[in-house]
Amino acid sequence: AYASLAGRDDVKSKLVLWLLAVVELRAGRWDLAREYAQERIELAEMLGEEDPNASIPLALVAAYQGEESEARALAERGIALAEAADNAFVAGWHRGVLGLLESWSGDRTRAVELFSVAMEAGRAAGFREPGSPLYLVDYVEALVQLGRINDALSLLEPWEAHAIRLQRDWVIA
Repeated sequence: AYASLAGRDDVKSKLVLWLLAVVELRAGRWDLAREYAQERIELAEMLGEEDPNASIPLALVAAYQGEESEARALAERGIALAEAADNAFVAGWHRGVLGLLESWSGDRTRAVELFSVAMEAGRAAGFREPGSPLYLVDYVEALVQLGRINDALSLLEPWEAHAIRLQRDWVIA
């Protein structure tokens, strides 16, 4: 899709690059994910945009590659840009990245706080795709580690129901 759009439709190219970065991240091809994520940011810059959505994939890739300071800086800048644009949903994605960093560093309490705000922003925006957000598994795990089993179940049950309804077998697994 991206090859057919290159140079012709910047709006669709931005979306395709964003999605390609996430697909490659999930596939464990982090270097390729980083290339797509950086290309997504470069396209926004070329168009003269300060798009807080553009840096989400790169922040995720940096987090997964252990580049904590890069991931944190991207996420914090993304939050600032998203809040300036009154976009709580995109700010929520960036808070999810920060939640991953906190969870992985052992601060489960702070991670849960960040994940909670991020999930609420998604709910408020009507976002219910079970394949996303990428931090939901870590949110549930952090709740379990804090002994908050009922809270974890309250996330898992609707997630599972949506996954079954939409036939997202990998989510169920």
